[in-house]
Amino acid sequence: WRKKKIAISIYDYESIEEVKKILNKIMKEK
Repeated sequence: WRKKKIAISIYDYESIEEVKKILNKIMKEK
């Protein structure tokens, strides 16, 4: 159960990093 929780945390972290990349791309285009 603990491993599953860690896996979800890693997935969330990667998702946040992807969102940051997209936001940076949008900011540069403006």
